[in-house]
Amino acid sequence: MAQRQTNKSDDADISTVVSPGTRIVGRIHGGEDIRVQGTIEGSVMLSSGSLHVDAGGVVLADVQAESVYISGIVVGDLTAQNRVVLRDGARVVGDISTRRLVIEAGAAIRGGVATSEEAQDVAEDAAAEVEDVVEDKKSVSRANGARNSAKPAARDVKPVLKAPPQRKSKKATKATKDAIRAKSAKTPSKSSKKKVARPRVPARGKHRAARS
Repeated sequence: MAQRQTNKSDDADISTVVSPGTRIVGRIHGGEDIRVQGTIEGSVMLSSGSLHVDAGGVVLADVQAESVYISGIVVGDLTAQNRVVLRDGARVVGDISTRRLVIEAGAAIRGGVATSEEAQDVAEDAAAEVEDVVEDKKSVSRANGARNSAKPAARDVKPVLKAPPQRKSKKATKATKDAIRAKSAKTPSKSSKKKVARPRVPARGKHRAARS
């Protein structure tokens, strides 16, 4: 069962210890440090305390604490305000969310990791990139404005409209045709000339026949 003691360790003064062979099933809420050498199943929420899982200790629960130090086995998601330390022999199956993560040689983890420092760095880098892009756009717009002001003002160009070709009226065409007809009537054609009749000359043979 859980025991209270004040043994000093490398990490902190532990006030509550789950001894080997002890199994606790349920929800654990508190504000003090807990050392697990036995087994805990359920959930662990320490508002201002740290969870220490020694070698041989097993925690089958989601954990929320100020810091988590693991040398045993934890199956569940870990959320720590300060840090999570995985020491030699630690085995973690679950996601880890913490400000700082320390993984020593010999530790193993299967799950996702999210650190607030990395997220803050990524956010700062993204903000810096956005500022650079905005500044570049401002520089380009300023350069374009300077170019536009340097260009001479465009002159007003009046379009030249060509008048459409005038069509000849039907009256003028009719008068022209009448004039051509009158001219042709005055000038006689070759076919209209009178033919002059020539006297016929009788053939020589015919005259001789008449004399005899």
